Amino acid sequence: MSTKEVHDQDQSPPRDQKSEKYRATTPYNTIIILAAIIVVFLSQQLISMGSVANLAGLVKPLFAQGEWWRLFTAAVVHDGIFHIGFNGYALFILGRLVEILSARANVPLVFLISAVGGGLLSFAFLPEGTSVGASGGIIGLLGFLTVYSYRRRQLLSNAMFKNMLFNIGFIGVVGVFILPNIDNYGHLGGLLAGGLYGVFQIPDDLHEDPREAGPVLEWAGRVSIAVIMLTAAAATAMFVVWYFVTGDLVPIYGY
Repeated sequence: MSTKEVHDQDQSPPRDQKSEKYRATTPYNTIIILAAIIVVFLSQQLISMGSVANLAGLVKPLFAQGEWWRLFTAAVVHDGIFHIGFNGYALFILGRLVEILSARANVPLVFLISAVGGGLLSFAFLPEGTSVGASGGIIGLLGFLTVYSYRRRQLLSNAMFKNMLFNIGFIGVVGVFILPNIDNYGHLGGLLAGGLYGVFQIPDDLHEDPREAGPVLEWAGRVSIAVIMLTAAAATAMFVVWYFVTGDLVPIYGY
């Protein structure tokens, strides 16, 4: 290598360290949530779906009696391979997009808030029955991205915003006309919760970087990911213990 080449390399401009810091390449939080859900699903295979739903699903009458934790455990439980396959794919796509466009901490926070919001709206309009699945939390990410794409449309173009609206409409049509057993109120609650969070969190100022996270948001994100992981661990332990203690007797509650 010549002296001139060394001199030229020494004079090259330094990297924008701030840009590198906020450029998401691997969606770590999304992968953690997805892995937690997969672990729970694998543990579900020890027992019947009836036992899974009764133990950890959002059984509305039991929730009304004070079993509030079901709002969380129901979000990590799935009814079959198709259910977790579709939700897992949607979680990865939407979660990765959120981590690229905004602060990483938003993924677990939006997922958790939306899962709870979806469960509460489902309980309000459908106080009987049982709900399971991460759909409320996942559609909350869609709601967040819809608000994001609208507020940043001058930078992103209207194509993304229109795509988000199309996805919302598609999910609504499928839920109402094709798969009527879907908990549409759970979906709606998650969508509204994620969108409302986006209204307050996504900056109006186009010159403000939405990928920057203050200490409060970082702390909230860590707490949210910890809650999701602990919920998944609790659900997994519940299924494993139930299998070894009872041999998978379906629990019957006198509500």
